[in-house]
Amino acid sequence: MMKRKIILRLLLLLAFSVTLYSCVHDEINSSANPSNYEYTSKSLWKENEVYIRNVMKIYLEHETEIKKLSGIPYWDYATTLESYDESFLMVPIVENNKVTSVLQVPRHGTKVYYYYTNYKSHLDFFQNLIFSEYKKVLPTEKSSAAKGKGMKCTRTFYSVWMPNNEGNYNPGGGDGHWNTYSIVKCRQMIDECMGAVNEYGECQGGGGSSSGGGYGYPGGGGNNPEPPKLDPCQKAKIPMTQANATLKNSASQQKMDAVLKSKIQNANEFGVALGTAANGQIEITPPKEGTSSSVSPPIDQLSNPNSVFATAHSNAGAFGAPSGGDMFSLLERMIMYPNMRYSYVYGIANGVSEIYALVINDPALAADFLNQYPRSQNYDTVTHDFKEGSNLYEDFTAMRYMYGFDSSGNTSGESYDKDAIAIAHMLEKFGSGISIAKADANGNLKTINASIQTITKPNGTIEEKPTVSKCP
Repeated sequence: MMKRKIILRLLLLLAFSVTLYSCVHDEINSSANPSNYEYTSKSLWKENEVYIRNVMKIYLEHETEIKKLSGIPYWDYATTLESYDESFLMVPIVENNKVTSVLQVPRHGTKVYYYYTNYKSHLDFFQNLIFSEYKKVLPTEKSSAAKGKGMKCTRTFYSVWMPNNEGNYNPGGGDGHWNTYSIVKCRQMIDECMGAVNEYGECQGGGGSSSGGGYGYPGGGGNNPEPPKLDPCQKAKIPMTQANATLKNSASQQKMDAVLKSKIQNANEFGVALGTAANGQIEITPPKEGTSSSVSPPIDQLSNPNSVFATAHSNAGAFGAPSGGDMFSLLERMIMYPNMRYSYVYGIANGVSEIYALVINDPALAADFLNQYPRSQNYDTVTHDFKEGSNLYEDFTAMRYMYGFDSSGNTSGESYDKDAIAIAHMLEKFGSGISIAKADANGNLKTINASIQTITKPNGTIEEKPTVSKCP
């Protein structure tokens, strides 16, 4: 009798184990096979659910062709980032409770295109969105300019509650703080890479249909034309006008222009900071002396350091072209001081003083540019140049060499240092939200435009030539 009871218990335990295994097995299969998945939005924002469902349907029908990376699409957290014209979405790809990539799906006309990215800012955005308990939405910031190929952008923000110690303290009375995360969405154009794109923008292949032509969108989707390309002079016009107004201000002429021009042949660099005084007038600090290769403008000497909107410094006996370090300093100060917009650099060329300026046209794009290309990964503190091997270095160095070898494509009527042309091209190519300008003979800053023209010679060979112009 006892033996029979033991056998019966063993059989029940075995049956329970098989049932449990079956449940677990089914759950795993369901997670790994999105074909059984029902979409229920868990986004913090209002989403274009029609587009999400259509994109999801196409994905499920063509998953073997589209899927190039491991992980599961978390469709519930897909976001169209305040686009309601069935034109764009991003969906996180999760593996072992970690967001490993993001599937981006733009629509162009009657077709949609699938490609993967793994930018750190995107991964952080979705990782905390999915796995943080307490979240709140912050206002979206719209970009007034365009990124790269004339694409208008928006930056979406949210915050998550982070306990300061172990435990799960709630925001109401717990010990913790809010961390803010954001993501930039630009109006996407058809990408040459229809598969995985790494954090450096390099194509890792695959994706799209077998012909590379995308997938038909249900009902055609209507027209979704590419946005017009913005004239680089137009997008820099207002910020450059303001930068010129600051340069021509009487206080600036006396306390910045005259002072730094007198320092350009000194052995060390000198710097000043510009802010807004309580009476609304421009406040400029006394010059601070640095080393032969750098200076930190004395922002802390302003009556209100948070009012700083510009810095200026002299290069010690050298050209006035801004360096990579100057660019990163401007971007980092913009993050610390929200009014920061201009960096003026004074130098000397052929015995004549010259003024260059870096001007932020679009703070949202500039912040995203810094996030993707931080100083630590792209600047060499020993050589005071872009770090060898980085994307910025490759582009900057190539343009510097080309312009140094052949400057005949310069139609501006101005003489530019090759570093200035290289940085002008880089800033535009990478959609940095920054422009570079040089003051003309009348002391007016004029935006520098630099691009590469491809020329086919009569013998069929192809040659690349730098072209340079300035804005009116």
